[in-house]
Amino acid sequence: MVTSVRRELNWLAINNDSLGDRRIFAGMLLMAWVLSLGAGVALAEAPLGPAFPQNSLSARGLLSQPEILPVDEAFVLSLNESDETLQIHWLIQPGYYLYKDKLFVEGLSGALSLPEGELKQDEIFGEVQVYHGELRIEVPVAAIDPRVTITLGYQGCATAGFCYPPQKRTINLNNL
Repeated sequence: MVTSVRRELNWLAINNDSLGDRRIFAGMLLMAWVLSLGAGVALAEAPLGPAFPQNSLSARGLLSQPEILPVDEAFVLSLNESDETLQIHWLIQPGYYLYKDKLFVEGLSGALSLPEGELKQDEIFGEVQVYHGELRIEVPVAAIDPRVTITLGYQGCATAGFCYPPQKRTINLNNL
């Protein structure tokens, strides 16, 4: 390999008039040679799997993006109704959070009472309160307008830097 690189460099010295071009080409050849040595070492170190080669760039995490869950898996919503309250519960997966000021319930006769969240300095929204882990809200049944449906709104993000668009879920209370 070294002798072929020397031949290429000698050919370049004979056939090219520009010193700057020769240096650029020589540097590119040297870089290609060094990278090929590194790839050989990486191939020798990594075991190969039958379905997915472990030495690929994505398998080593060099080109992979963090996996972003679908919104309904990142923020699992459940509701339970008793005689006196409607319990709204979000199970928030690790690495995700909900914005307090983006939560709302349409169909209430009064303001929604939310617990305090954790303060976060958000790049877009500034200082906001967010929820991690889970969020439980209890709404008195008497506060729900005499309708069959309510609409829940929320928005959240992954700590990896991905934010979901605002979400709305219409809930038929007769189905609880």
